[in-house]
Amino acid sequence: MSKILIVFCFILLFTSCEEDENFNIAISHEAYSFISYSESIGHTIKLKNLKINVGHSLSGAHYNPNNHTITIDTSSIVWKNFPEETIAHEMGHALLRRQHDFGRMRNGMYKSIMGNYSSPSYGGWSHHDTTMYRKEYYFRELFNESIEPFW
Repeated sequence: MSKILIVFCFILLFTSCEEDENFNIAISHEAYSFISYSESIGHTIKLKNLKINVGHSLSGAHYNPNNHTITIDTSSIVWKNFPEETIAHEMGHALLRRQHDFGRMRNGMYKSIMGNYSSPSYGGWSHHDTTMYRKEYYFRELFNESIEPFW
C-alpha cells in the first residue's frame, strides 16, 4: 500500500508542475495575474486557445487575430516598465475584442488602458499607484467602457 502511495505522489508531483503550453514562462506570471485580478473584480476570463509568446515586436507587444496569439517583446522598454499594463492591453484586444481608445479624462490622463498605456499621460499602476485605485479603475473600464474614473 505504501509503495502505491509513493508512486501516486511522485506522479502527482511531476504532472501538476507543468507549464501551460499556451504561455511562455517569461510572461506567464503577468498573464495569470491578469486572469486572477479580473476574477477578483467579478469577471471570468475564458482563454479560448489564446497563445502568448515572447518574440520581436516593434511596438513592444501586439495581438495577431489571425492566429490568436499575443507576442511580447520582453526586451522592450514598454514591457520592462509596464508588464501588467502590457498584458492587460493585449488581453483587451484578444479576449474582449477592444480596439484602441485614445479618449482622455478631464485631467488629461488616458481614459482607457486601450490607449497609450506607456505614455506619462496614462499614469500606469506598476510604478506609480501605491493604493492600486488606478489598477482597479483601468481593469473595470476594460470590461465596461462607460465607467467613469472615481478620482
